[in-house]
Amino acid sequence: STNLCALLPESVVKARRGDLDRVARECLGKNPMLARLLESGEAGGDWKTVSSVQVQTSRPLYPGILYVGDSQGTVDPLGGQGMTMALLGAELVAPIIERSLLAKQAAEADLQAEVQASWHRRFDRRVHLCRAFHHMLINPGVVDAASSLGTLASKFLAACYRQTRDRELTTA
Repeated sequence: STNLCALLPESVVKARRGDLDRVARECLGKNPMLARLLESGEAGGDWKTVSSVQVQTSRPLYPGILYVGDSQGTVDPLGGQGMTMALLGAELVAPIIERSLLAKQAAEADLQAEVQASWHRRFDRRVHLCRAFHHMLINPGVVDAASSLGTLASKFLAACYRQTRDRELTTA
């Protein structure tokens, strides 16, 4: 089975009055490889959409506040890492909070700084890679060039995609 995902400007969908099958045929179908995939495939369900996704990281403005999940930072949806990052981010923060409570430290600014630094060490590479892939994949020329490479392109894309994952999670 194949999961087909696309990032498109909202204007593309609005111009086709929200008809996602038409969007797929007219926009994705311009690429020969995607056109073949769309023609030969059978939908396993309805299209799922999310609008106005913004990739960003945040920093708490007030003492005593710690962010996890999407409030801390988001990743480009094509990476498929949002939920994983939210759960791993909570797992990352828990021992910092526990250590602070056991030490009875009240240095909230230090705690926030440690959480921020830990999150960025863990996820910045993934966020930047997914953002770079997004910029490449919304460029039709890059997609067309990659499509002409056949299986080499899919192997390269799979290798790039693996770089957005934690090694210990992909080998288990």
